[in-house]
Amino acid sequence: MEAFSKDDLPGLKTLSEEAGWEHTQADWEAILESGYVCGERDASGTPTACGALFDYGPALCTLGMLLVTPSRQKKGVGKKIVQHLLDRREPQNKPMMLVAGSRLKEYYEKLGFHEVERIHKLEAPPNTPPPVSTFSLQQSIQPLMEQDLAPVLSVDQQVVGADRSQLLRIRYRQTEKTLRITNPQGTLLGYAMGVKQDKQLLIGPLIAFNRFSAIDLISALMEEHNGGPVRIDVSSRRKDLVQTLLDAGFKELDTQPVMVKDAPSLPGKRDHLFALASQAWG
Repeated sequence: MEAFSKDDLPGLKTLSEEAGWEHTQADWEAILESGYVCGERDASGTPTACGALFDYGPALCTLGMLLVTPSRQKKGVGKKIVQHLLDRREPQNKPMMLVAGSRLKEYYEKLGFHEVERIHKLEAPPNTPPPVSTFSLQQSIQPLMEQDLAPVLSVDQQVVGADRSQLLRIRYRQTEKTLRITNPQGTLLGYAMGVKQDKQLLIGPLIAFNRFSAIDLISALMEEHNGGPVRIDVSSRRKDLVQTLLDAGFKELDTQPVMVKDAPSLPGKRDHLFALASQAWG
């Protein structure tokens, strides 16, 4: 199994394009910087299969970006990559999570994963008006400056139950806009990141005290968007937000299982995790 680097960016981007995924070169740069990416090459050195491991400290790691070019599928390549990434965990029984393709649940169950929740992949068509919060409490939304990341990273660790600080610092540099929301006393109620993928805006991660704070953050990010489509992956734990977005004009593209191995459930206070960073990172 070979480790990939930024020199492999063109081939890795081709792999995700073959699968119909929306990752840009900037996405792949962030993936390579934040995780360990490995796989196979063909005789010319071009990547033909890959997978990635993202380590969030002793409590959790994530498996993502499992891709196999069509000519190498159904030959056990994906299973070899998953096993290699499982073997790299320290400790070996560290819980690993992943977001599985909607048709791959049984594949991962055979590898020892089980479903713990689902995500709802939602998209707002171009020029969809932002959802409106009906919460009466006066809340303040401000751009998040890099020097003010510390409290956000602390809240994120409490909610996710793992240390994603390295990932979030990398993601922050990639974002079009990162916002935080506070109450009149200045208490942090949540944050959200918005990443441009060509004309599309991907919202996530999004952590909030309640649904109203989450809606306000989504609305603020959409208001500054250029009118292209908006994507967000919302946890099934927050079906209240899913319904609010559907009522506001979002369409559900798919639901996918969130799966974990070597733990009965995911750590943290995940009721406050309204949207994933991405399906790769969780």
